Amino acid sequence: MAIFGPPNVEKLKRKGDINGLINALSYKSTEVIKQAARALGAIRDPEAVEMLIATLHYKGRSSSDDERGVVDCAAWALGEIGDPRAVDALVSVIYPFNPSAAVALGKIGDAQAVEPLIDILDSDTGMIEPHTKKLVATALGDIGDKRAVKPLISAYEGYENYDGDVAEAAAIALRKIGDPRANEVLTSFTRKSEERKKELNKRRKEAQKIQDIMDKHRKL
Repeated sequence: MAIFGPPNVEKLKRKGDINGLINALSYKSTEVIKQAARALGAIRDPEAVEMLIATLHYKGRSSSDDERGVVDCAAWALGEIGDPRAVDALVSVIYPFNPSAAVALGKIGDAQAVEPLIDILDSDTGMIEPHTKKLVATALGDIGDKRAVKPLISAYEGYENYDGDVAEAAAIALRKIGDPRANEVLTSFTRKSEERKKELNKRRKEAQKIQDIMDKHRKL
């Protein structure tokens, strides 16, 4: 009697066996599912889109971290394939646990994602983690739709003194979009970036001086 083990995802990938990889997405092991999703993303065959969309809503018997890992891999694969059919499903899983789906939306670059992403960016700060807003701002910049300009300006101004990563992502997104309405924000961002660099260099020099003094005392 033959004993069947898990699918050999690497072998399926080398053969370009799309159907075999799609079937592997239904396997019981989250590790196999993640490997299959990554392989399908690398191959970029649109035939896999529907099953990868289904995998975005994966609910297994494993830990929530494993489930998020499966969703992250499926989202990455959909971003690599770049098919607009995945937009609605990706938007639906961003909040609360899979902000990486925003990265995939940025890669797909379809304008139908703009309004849902703006809604997330505009959401109450207490509901959405800053890291999620950072990725959403980046995705809006990658898509490049001018509807995002005002929300991105608001995000920059709202997070400027609260979370530098979100503010920076919003500013970079505005720079990519290239709308003159953002000129004031971008001037402010550039000035503050230069100030931060100067302060960082100053602290490095001070730390080096202290280190040099300590090294000198050790040699005495």
